[in-house]
Amino acid sequence: MNIVIIGATSGIGKALFEKYANENNRIGIIGRRAHLVDELYHKYPSKAIPAKADITNLEEIGQAICTLHETLGHIDLAIACAGTGEINATLDYAVERPTIDTNVVGWTFVIDMLYHIFERQGCGYLVAITSAGGLRGEPMAPAYSATKAYQINYMEALRKKRLSKTEGI
Repeated sequence: MNIVIIGATSGIGKALFEKYANENNRIGIIGRRAHLVDELYHKYPSKAIPAKADITNLEEIGQAICTLHETLGHIDLAIACAGTGEINATLDYAVERPTIDTNVVGWTFVIDMLYHIFERQGCGYLVAITSAGGLRGEPMAPAYSATKAYQINYMEALRKKRLSKTEGI
């Protein structure tokens, strides 16, 4: 299987990479920290195809996805799990902005791009790792909660969009 993981250098993304790397898969790994992308590549050089990109840099992340798609030939599964959030009890916008840029702006760009790739391919699975924090507002991290709610609703809308196309609605 050909897999792309955006946010593969830590947390859930890294754990998924290691799980899939121990199976018969080719995995395009995208992360903003080049040294961590390189570490994963060197751990599984025959399985990993590395790409350094920051999800908030739309040109860079777009190029990384295009390059991986071209290298793999097709993508069977794409997992978007890049995200951020900070405690912000004082509502300092400078703290909120990176969360919005990552979890809404960059994330939407990536999801839309992958959706169109799968639409052109006629197949593929698009997975977004979000958070239970999106189910309710958290007073200590309002932007994080709001951006995760956005992701949950966006993915639900895409699922409905896809269903309406397959059902001829």
